[in-house]
Amino acid sequence: SSRQRDPENRLLSHFPVLRLEAEAIRDKLITVTGSLDPAMYGTGVGGSGTRRSVYVNVIRNRLDEFLGVFDAPIPFSTTGNRPVTNVPAQSLAMLNDPMVVKYANTFSRQFSGSDEARIIAMWIRALERKPTPGEIAASRDFLTHLRATSDVVAKEINNLRSSINERSTVNHAILAPAREAIQAKLGDEKAVSAGTFVAMASWDFESGTKDSVGGLDGKLTGNARIENGNLILDGNSSFFSEPLKQNLKEKTLEAVLTLGTLQQKGGGVITVQDVDGGDFDSIVFAEKRSGEWLAGSNGFQRTQDFGGPPETDAVNHPVHLVIAYDSDGTIRAYRDGVPYGKSYGSSGPHEFKAGNSQILFGLRHGKANGGRNISGILHEARIYSQALSAEDIASLAAGKRLISTRQILDSLSNEERKIWEYNESEIARLTTQLSELEKENSGVGESAVWQNFAHSLFNLKEFIYVY
Repeated sequence: SSRQRDPENRLLSHFPVLRLEAEAIRDKLITVTGSLDPAMYGTGVGGSGTRRSVYVNVIRNRLDEFLGVFDAPIPFSTTGNRPVTNVPAQSLAMLNDPMVVKYANTFSRQFSGSDEARIIAMWIRALERKPTPGEIAASRDFLTHLRATSDVVAKEINNLRSSINERSTVNHAILAPAREAIQAKLGDEKAVSAGTFVAMASWDFESGTKDSVGGLDGKLTGNARIENGNLILDGNSSFFSEPLKQNLKEKTLEAVLTLGTLQQKGGGVITVQDVDGGDFDSIVFAEKRSGEWLAGSNGFQRTQDFGGPPETDAVNHPVHLVIAYDSDGTIRAYRDGVPYGKSYGSSGPHEFKAGNSQILFGLRHGKANGGRNISGILHEARIYSQALSAEDIASLAAGKRLISTRQILDSLSNEERKIWEYNESEIARLTTQLSELEKENSGVGESAVWQNFAHSLFNLKEFIYVY
């Protein structure tokens, strides 16, 4: 053959193996999965967008990691000749990058029929050729293996969930009577009647910067100060909490605030961010439109207009603000207990990791000032590790008192508290085990089997190399 007679291709007898450029790999993933937005011109997109890579935003201090792995130029200096490397990080990116996994899922759902029909159709779409009989047989064997593994994993997941539910039921039975007793002492008009949620962290600023629930005490920067049980923010100051002690994904942000002026723009009221400020969710004032409240996020990835009315009264008296982030990505906003504008779907909720995330007051995100700070008086603020219902939010806006977990635990007997603490530690351990199992196996069932098969096609050398 020509490769044997001319292995170094000195006579140009054959085409050398050539890896696609970074942008072409991303474009191929989007195109193959049928997700490509063919629109030309207009604004740029983030790396998770579905427009061609030529429209991906280039932010020098926050470059697209996927493109970088495949040798996209770094815009700190000129690049005369783009390198073409072949390193382990590229294989790891195709195996583990969330974008690739997402597109594998999208790709796998576009085909139906018998196993062989789906194998052939997916092979043609991904590699632009029919599979050989040997490749079809290998694919069948792979599907058999995936199904067997999926059955085992599904059984393990069900067992873990059952154990978690059993211990949660026991703990609920321990806490419910204690909660009801405390609520009876407070009176229905002062306590949240449902009693089904507790804050992960809460600040009333009566004890300075201390979090009265979760130990997320904070530090003040600039001219921020505590005065008469309020946090005073002058537009150039902020509050930073200790790192989160648990992961936070589905969530609710709550704040009671009086604005210093309606003329300010883009300041954050309450924010949860990773410690470098790159990823964040925040209640923001007037960042995109004058006077409007917004669910701010990094690069507007989870941000849309609620379409609520412009703020006019927050300089005269405190307003109660809440944004809830549901598990399905829906984002809801409330002002004084009433829905603010319309909810919308997003790519979220984004998960903020324990030990690497924190809470901010008075700053949209990051560590420095410069158009991200807010001027006003923060009267109280809370974070919940679940998306509160509209009824719960209305109760809080009406001034009903929150019954904290700490209050309930303090009222238990020593024996009850020991049982509760043991079950909580077991729930945490089992939940971690469940999370790792689900992450390692990308779900279970027939849909997961085909997603894994689609993902395997993306990881064939032929997918990103030209022969």
